[in-house]
Amino acid sequence: MKILLTDITALSLFRQSEALHSSRSRSSYATALIPEKPPTPRDLEDLNNMLGHYLNNKQTKGLRPHVLISNPRFSRSSKNFKVHVIKAKLPGNCVVNFNSKIAVVSPELLLASFAQKSSFLELIYLISEMCSNFIHQDNELGIKVIDSPITNIDKIRKFFTKNQHIRGAKKILKCCQFACQNAMSPMEIKLFMRMTLPVRMGGYGFKDISLNPTLNAELMGRLVKTTVVRKPDLLIRVNSARSKYQYVALEYNGDFHKNQVISDSLRANELVALGIRSFTVWNTQYGDIDYMDKLARTLAKCVGTQQKDINRRVSPDKRASRLHLLNKLRFVEKNFN
Repeated sequence: MKILLTDITALSLFRQSEALHSSRSRSSYATALIPEKPPTPRDLEDLNNMLGHYLNNKQTKGLRPHVLISNPRFSRSSKNFKVHVIKAKLPGNCVVNFNSKIAVVSPELLLASFAQKSSFLELIYLISEMCSNFIHQDNELGIKVIDSPITNIDKIRKFFTKNQHIRGAKKILKCCQFACQNAMSPMEIKLFMRMTLPVRMGGYGFKDISLNPTLNAELMGRLVKTTVVRKPDLLIRVNSARSKYQYVALEYNGDFHKNQVISDSLRANELVALGIRSFTVWNTQYGDIDYMDKLARTLAKCVGTQQKDINRRVSPDKRASRLHLLNKLRFVEKNFN
């Protein structure tokens, strides 16, 4: 029987293995495929060698795999592995076959294991990452954009609506209201959360925001008409009939480079031609509460919404709430262990 990985080990694989994201091999009878016992020393040696192939050195150094079993009699962990026992009957399609020796709990079941030990904000972030279009990599950017996410919010909702007996189901369903999908970087998720979370949670409360929608734009300065695909990081629908714009785009850029500024200006011009006004948030601006408050007020005017709680006279408690959210999100992706 295969070794069934869960918790932080499964999360590490989802975060780093493109092969796992492309896998569509989910087991139909999940409960029957849960091992009764933890892996043997020989199985564990093989497992660590395989994980070393798929995970980066930081993840595999001192690795202690987390495994899921069904028999409480074998629940004792050791210095070489951490045992998790599940007693509830599992529905189908919640085990992903990775290779001939390893299976991984589905993203939905993985969320259940973290729901019990994560804060509300952390769980919103993790749901969004599971529904994102990037994986973590050892490169300059720290990420790699992939074709499609391993799951989506609709699948997560359906899974936990049908299986509310699973611990953490209600919390996950509530978090789905504030999560996003199709993000191409951790910072896009954080910017989305800051823009859309309710004011009481430190956000700006914007609605109707989509991430990386596919738009066909015309390249500027070409003699021959050339169409190019543009994907604004965040796209907000304009509600005012008097506006000359249909949408407002919000782009995040981490580092300031002259070439990047030129490229962003060209992209902004192409979006204007589509009826989209574009704003850019740089890394230094992202961490400036005063700047972000002013930007939120400008966005509210552009989209024609009444954001009463982001006026010029921001109360100290609301400002503190925004600052709290900023700090909580700073390293949120590293909080899962």
